[in-house]
Amino acid sequence: MIEMNPTQSVELINLYEKLCGLPDKYLANRAQTREERQQVLDAKVNTVGGINAAFFKKQLEILGYPTATIEQFHHLDSTPDPSWGNKWRYYWRVNVPAEANVRWISCSSSCNGAIVP
Repeated sequence: MIEMNPTQSVELINLYEKLCGLPDKYLANRAQTREERQQVLDAKVNTVGGINAAFFKKQLEILGYPTATIEQFHHLDSTPDPSWGNKWRYYWRVNVPAEANVRWISCSSSCNGAIVP
């Protein structure tokens, strides 16, 4: 039963990592303990958090994107797109550096493909 949870998996950890696209470019360059690998899997598939920039910044760091930034729009005097009105203040943009080689995924992407950043 322990193997059903990626955060406790030992025998299936390689399979879970493959399904989650791990290790990614940033994590592949360094050795990780089993506990560190489980922590990254946990961040990738199980973590629930609050809606605040600090939480998401921490998740980006755990997933191997320490230089990513989060841009918030609630401080703007005027919205970037007037048709959105004041709703724009609820949106954030995550800026991941180009060297992260992020691949776009959409609702029309393959359902059996790896979840990769």
